[in-house]
Amino acid sequence: MENENPAQPPANPGSAPVMPPGPSVLENKPPASPLPKPNEPSHPFPPPNTSPEKPPFWKSKWLILGILLLAILVPAGVFTLAKVTSESAPTPTPTLIETPAPTVSTPSPSPVDETANWKTYSDNGKNYTIKYPDALQPVNLEDTNDPYSDCAYLGEPQFETNPNSQTMGMCLFKEKFSTIYPDVASNPNYTKVNINGYIAYKLISGQASLSQADVYVLNTDESFVAFTQITLIDKNLFEKVISTFKFTK
Repeated sequence: MENENPAQPPANPGSAPVMPPGPSVLENKPPASPLPKPNEPSHPFPPPNTSPEKPPFWKSKWLILGILLLAILVPAGVFTLAKVTSESAPTPTPTLIETPAPTVSTPSPSPVDETANWKTYSDNGKNYTIKYPDALQPVNLEDTNDPYSDCAYLGEPQFETNPNSQTMGMCLFKEKFSTIYPDVASNPNYTKVNINGYIAYKLISGQASLSQADVYVLNTDESFVAFTQITLIDKNLFEKVISTFKFTK
């Protein structure tokens, strides 16, 4: 193969040696970059992204983990709050409403009138009437011929033979009460009462003396009847007999 570089002629004697031509400096210089055109970026294309691509936000494992935690904690918190609220709230006390029982009105029994079946006594002048039980009866006593009074007696049948039998006397006075007994109304031993609608004066205690009566009953014209316990008549019976007394005039 032929040598592409022919041999150079020998140098002149006495001259400096000539070095063989080396590679040109221009040959080893990299080619110059072309000048950028006006209004053209020096790097028209961005360098490629070599970092790994991130997954989308909704595919992040932290987002998924957060959603799971919320799904667990929210129902648990709601349940706990409801439980605490129900335990702290006071338990309502049931109120018992009593239904009133129907009121049945029972009529009160009428008081028994013990004197309903008693006999009735009236004086000869028909001035008054009075009832008496079977245990008593009108008794005939010696007339006192008192011009101021008309007396009658109720006693047990054995009165004439037994002086200790029960007997009560009643004398009708035709004179005015205030004329014959003016001091009875102010006498502290007597109390003013009402007997069958009439004003009466009743001895407070003890048995009347011969000059007194146990009870005085006044008529509207001040005529009156004096009742006296002549013998030991039962006090309750005595008052029941007097309670039936009525003036007829």
